[in-house]
Amino acid sequence: IAGIITAEAAACLPGYVSITADFPELLAPGVPTPVSATVMGTVVGNVELYYRYDGGSYNSVVMTDQGGGLYAADLPAPDCDDLPEFYFAFTDATCGLVTSPDGAPGTVHTAEVGTLTAVFVDDFESDTGWTPENLGATTGDWQRGVPVDDPGWDYDPSSDYDGSGQCYLTQNQTGNTDVDEGAVRLTSPALDMTGGEPFISYAYYLRLTNDDGTDMLLVEASSNGLAGPWDEIARHDTNGGTSWRTHAISAADLSAAGVTLTADMRLRFTANDGDSQSIVEGGLDAFDLSILGCDDDTQIGSSYCGPAVQNSSGQSAVIAAYGSDFVVDNDVTLEATQLATNEFGYFVNSQTQDFVVGPGGSQGNLCLGGTTGRHISSLGSTGAAGELSTVLDLTQLPTAGGPYAVQPGETWNFQCWFRDHNPGSTSNFTDGVEILFQ
Repeated sequence: IAGIITAEAAACLPGYVSITADFPELLAPGVPTPVSATVMGTVVGNVELYYRYDGGSYNSVVMTDQGGGLYAADLPAPDCDDLPEFYFAFTDATCGLVTSPDGAPGTVHTAEVGTLTAVFVDDFESDTGWTPENLGATTGDWQRGVPVDDPGWDYDPSSDYDGSGQCYLTQNQTGNTDVDEGAVRLTSPALDMTGGEPFISYAYYLRLTNDDGTDMLLVEASSNGLAGPWDEIARHDTNGGTSWRTHAISAADLSAAGVTLTADMRLRFTANDGDSQSIVEGGLDAFDLSILGCDDDTQIGSSYCGPAVQNSSGQSAVIAAYGSDFVVDNDVTLEATQLATNEFGYFVNSQTQDFVVGPGGSQGNLCLGGTTGRHISSLGSTGAAGELSTVLDLTQLPTAGGPYAVQPGETWNFQCWFRDHNPGSTSNFTDGVEILFQ
């Protein structure tokens, strides 16, 4: 959430105006994203959302007045390779143009496109393979358990961070149990950071009586398992009192540290006491490794009229639709798989469904009713893989009456027809896919 009092608004004090914008920093591919803006001031005309995904000119959307100064709109569905930029703007009766962020469009809000997939999440309620190691300290070894919260020792946490119960702490026992005269290390099990951009987050506890940089909690990564070498990716050397803090490490942070991503990564956390007269109490909890990936292949619609009659590949051909069912996005790809190999075919459509056995001598079933449109532009070979695909233009969908612009609220059905030899020369069909457009 970004709350901004703009320079224009500040000039109008004490009756200032502002825009407080609410939006995510990660947009899911193929899905519209709702955003909102809370406006203070007297709006002249509309509150508008301006956006662009490709560095070109901005598009504008009039935001819907929800009452109480709240306005809402949707960012259109992005693709994986998009670079979303956007801002909010309105004209105030006194102050003139007000934007969020201040200075837009010179300065804008941004977001990434993708989804986070958890790879390794640990609340330390069970042993998942972390390894404690003593590097010469006289006390303070890493131990997993429920914090003892010794009333006679003022430097321990009273509880774990995430409320699950257990965490790792430096010598989780009663009495004076901090790290003394050396260092203790906690090393993770193997972590797979391939397949996308890794994001690491964790909660850490660090109580220091000397925070001049001598004592610390050092975080390092190895791309080569336990063999190293180890690269520093974070250094915590300030006193957090008796509170837990959180930290995140992005793919960009790892790259800047010179870390190469592999399927056998290790992280290690080293609590160091470099000043024999100081207290060092450390803790680790709520460890999360997720991968940011992106896949435009969002399947839409629903299958019907299956399974299709088996073809010469020994399989029943299947049709699927990918992209967005929002007409405004004009982003639909049809894919037919498990077809007869090295034959030719094309896609057909209609707004109604039927079940016709063997039309025109085909061995397959026609799942469309009424008049049909033929996607002659999709005519092509199924190839050795037995596959065929086409990208639809929803503004010019082929029909018996000519090109047609699909409208929100309409349902369209699609099938793929293809030549077949099973055993003699014939033809066949996939099952059907039904799409309700929005």
